[in-house]
Amino acid sequence: MTNFTGFLIWVLTAYGITNVLSESKILAPYRNKLKGKLLEMVKCYMCLGFWVGMALGWFWRSPTDIIILDGFLGSSVCWLLSLPESGLISLRTLLYDVRCKE
Repeated sequence: MTNFTGFLIWVLTAYGITNVLSESKILAPYRNKLKGKLLEMVKCYMCLGFWVGMALGWFWRSPTDIIILDGFLGSSVCWLLSLPESGLISLRTLLYDVRCKE
């Protein structure tokens, strides 16, 4: 497996785990029991992505070989990949803007 393929698998795994923990219906009863800051953290892709990235780096593989950097990488990747889903960025708008500027 190449470095890029391993990195891509790590990124998609981090996003997948974060998405399941934050949005899945099967875990909704457990999320609904959370309160305060813990509930905010589970609903926030950037926050939860940080902890998922650190856990992946610790227990599975570390793309950076530094666990805290794995957390920051997981945080940024999960946040970026969640933007179209959250409605903050529309892929249609991005494509339209690119075509209009040419």
